Amino acid sequence: MESIQARQLRCLADTGAVELKPITLLVGANSSGKSSFIRIFPLLKQSAESKTLSGLLLNEGDVNFGFFDETIHKHADPSELELEFALKLRKGIHHGASLNSFLTESMDVECKLQYAKRSKDPHYPYLKSIEIRLMGQNPHDSIELIADESGKVLHFRINEYDAIQDVPALKLKIGRGIVPHLSRSLEEESEDDYLDDDTINEVSLFQKKLLFHTSHLFHGKTSHSRILAALREIKVGSVDTMLNSAKNNIPMPWWKGNVSKWDKNNKTYQDLRNLILARHTGDLLISIGLYITELARSIYYFAPVRANVERDYLTRDIGVGSVDPAGLNVAMMLSSFSSKDLESFRKWMKKHFGFDVFPKRVADGARIALRMQENNSNDTFNLADMGFGFSQMLPFLVQIWTISDRELPRGMRLFLSRRHLESAIPINFLVAIEQPELHLHPALQAKIADLFVTTAQISKERGFPVRFFLETHSPTIIERVGALIEAKRIEKEDVQVLLFEKLSSTPNTSTVRSVSYNAEGVLEDWPVGFLSAPYEKLHIEENNEPR
Repeated sequence: MESIQARQLRCLADTGAVELKPITLLVGANSSGKSSFIRIFPLLKQSAESKTLSGLLLNEGDVNFGFFDETIHKHADPSELELEFALKLRKGIHHGASLNSFLTESMDVECKLQYAKRSKDPHYPYLKSIEIRLMGQNPHDSIELIADESGKVLHFRINEYDAIQDVPALKLKIGRGIVPHLSRSLEEESEDDYLDDDTINEVSLFQKKLLFHTSHLFHGKTSHSRILAALREIKVGSVDTMLNSAKNNIPMPWWKGNVSKWDKNNKTYQDLRNLILARHTGDLLISIGLYITELARSIYYFAPVRANVERDYLTRDIGVGSVDPAGLNVAMMLSSFSSKDLESFRKWMKKHFGFDVFPKRVADGARIALRMQENNSNDTFNLADMGFGFSQMLPFLVQIWTISDRELPRGMRLFLSRRHLESAIPINFLVAIEQPELHLHPALQAKIADLFVTTAQISKERGFPVRFFLETHSPTIIERVGALIEAKRIEKEDVQVLLFEKLSSTPNTSTVRSVSYNAEGVLEDWPVGFLSAPYEKLHIEENNEPR
């Protein structure tokens, strides 16, 4: 995924398209929308993992946005929430099966999902419309579907082609995931929806449209089934590549002779292109849904207040795959490591932070305590006795090591590398942390900034990128990232700072703008005094009390 955008989300009227760069810092005053934005990521994750009526699970899971009227902007008119994604679809393998074989080439795609309030149950939304834009050409192709609350498609337009008249019984069906599937309404299906033989009376209305539009380009004796099969060889792509597909993928003399002089401005070609795009709209929705779902599954979110470290934990006979947002299961996660993994994690902690953490069984092995040991010391201490800050950083440190530095067997590394190269959906991870600096001394804040940058760079070079979204109030982290840019530890193009600012002209509304570092690590167009309190001179009265 290349970028994400939200409109009418709480105080955020429009975030603009936010790129998913290796490092993104979210800064701004309290209640300016930073948390609302960063929580889009766990919202996507919990929605992708559940079956819902709208595709959005607002108030159950890692984050709780409340009911729909609490989620949308107070001054939204109309009262609709929009999420927009930009991504690159590419041909390849996904879970052992071919994906995007209907494409001629990789394509940049934008998908906008629009949600409105249900009439019968206004606490929750329904998916009102979907717009897909195929980018990379001017003008871009646009596919728009509008549905009612039952999912029945009322409007289906591809560029200037109104397809609903030729496919009148479509339905958007939400399953597991955010993007729906496009299907025929079962109550309106008939045998005419399927191609049983070569007679035009027994094909769907849409197939009739294709035949009406193209039959004259084939030999007069070519059967309808052969024509429809041949047209399946025209793949979706840009105006030029799709034209080449039409000219070269159908080896029938009459067809080739009739289309040989076509150019991209040919009206017959433009109409056929719209029909082919309509035919593959369902394929596009499936592919976009898979991309968003795969991103959602690779999101790791950490809440602004992580759990306190206990003196010990009851052992549990369950496997732990990831650290939860509050870090409640971090002890179980560490205790599930093999001895080799635990040794590797401890070395990693010593390298980056000068101490390590490890689990130790106590109470005859029935419970686990987390112990801490500093470099060059033989003494160990219960982590519960070592200050609150360590407990707040440990959950995301364990998760970062697990997805970025955990050593895999050579065979698995080769398998994943090959899978990454061949996969239609590249392997990547996104870590979203609210206030990573919580309860940490500035020196330790600088060290975690170093770790974020190092992890982003190394994972990018390995081909399995880890991207960080960090909501922070820490000048230390912001300045440290600038210093790392100046030291050429990371390229300035790989970092962005999102500045959330409240509008004085519109109540409860914030804007979002991206601020960049220059090559010297200095933030450009940065508001003076943004992270410091306004200076006010104290006037001392005669009684020596400040006024």
